[in-house]
Amino acid sequence: MSVNSLNLYDLKELSLKNDGLALIEMLQNFGALHNAPKCIRGHNMTLTRDEASLDKFKWKCREKQAKRIKNCNYSMSLRKNTFFAKSHLSLLEICGFVNLWVMSCSFPVLQQQLRLANQTIVDWASFCREVVYNSMIVRKVMIGGHGHTVEIDESKFGRRKHHRGHRVEGQWVFGGYERETGNCFMVPVENRTADTLLQIIKDWVKPGTTIISDCWKAYNTLNNEGYVHLT
Repeated sequence: MSVNSLNLYDLKELSLKNDGLALIEMLQNFGALHNAPKCIRGHNMTLTRDEASLDKFKWKCREKQAKRIKNCNYSMSLRKNTFFAKSHLSLLEICGFVNLWVMSCSFPVLQQQLRLANQTIVDWASFCREVVYNSMIVRKVMIGGHGHTVEIDESKFGRRKHHRGHRVEGQWVFGGYERETGNCFMVPVENRTADTLLQIIKDWVKPGTTIISDCWKAYNTLNNEGYVHLT
């Protein structure tokens, strides 16, 4: 199942299947939950039923301790060190929120569909923005590569001076979008010179990538830098 094809109905169905285990397994496949974490002694833990926990499952170690008869019995929350940690919302509620948030649903729609408190919606929207910011700007993960296509462009974010005319005061941002995966990056820039933009491309886009851009002269040398440049 593709993450892009999920909707609230799919998430609800998964949450009801095998007491929520189907939803947990989907999140594990997406890398949002651990698959086989280790206990403090380095043993692999297994997913165990826990009716007292919010998710009805927890991680527990069943390994025998050295020179001892009893099991290790170390346990930890299913959510520890994940996106879902320390939240009192169910996995379904969080996944439902993210599903609607990435589709830019309005505040009233989020309220109507999820029935969450106003402050909860505000807090989770802020949290999601932080995650996106970290993924796109703070954590540098190169995109593209041979056989992949990345679209690049620059845009100015701001508002018109005195709310009229064509002059916009704000921040120039340069970004790229990989067609095959949806991965992207955004970088604030002080200028749009060829040297500035080319260095950002080298930092974020793998050599061999097919890059599609407008005819801005700053991109004229891309074919000489190990990229396939199309306009």
